[in-house]
Amino acid sequence: MYDVIIVGAGPAGTSAALYAHRLGLNCILLDKAVFPRDKICGDALSGKSVRIMRELDILDELDNLDGSEINRITFGSPKNIQFDVNLKGTQNNNHITKGFVIPREIFDNYLFEKAAAVTDTRQGFSVKDLIFENNNVVGVEGKTREGTEEEFRAPIVMGCDGCNSIVA
Repeated sequence: MYDVIIVGAGPAGTSAALYAHRLGLNCILLDKAVFPRDKICGDALSGKSVRIMRELDILDELDNLDGSEINRITFGSPKNIQFDVNLKGTQNNNHITKGFVIPREIFDNYLFEKAAAVTDTRQGFSVKDLIFENNNVVGVEGKTREGTEEEFRAPIVMGCDGCNSIVA
């Protein structure tokens, strides 16, 4: 049995797995996709994301990924009023932190590999339902990409599987 089941191995799920590992929790990370996989997204990582990557001690490696720093942000209004924020030259420890644009296929795979190095993972596993006991969620059941049915149990089940979440 696991301490935590994390459904969804995008940035939220992989970050949760890395935090769980730091806390000494035994977790399993499940995703219906097989990595690397692409995802429709604007590919931008904000300063908040950068702070999380720093906290997880994986920020320095972002420079090695195929992407670009965000050096300027422009805000515009329907009345043609414009406001620019220049991030060039800011340090990543300031209250204003520049972000990055990295294709999700690259970024998500990078995070998945980091999580897979320290926790149990299942790619190609589709969660079909939650397991309830005494009105409490105690696990998940689903199928592997080969069609084998499996279930996993834990006192904590985290839904990091996006807007069509089976868990939330």
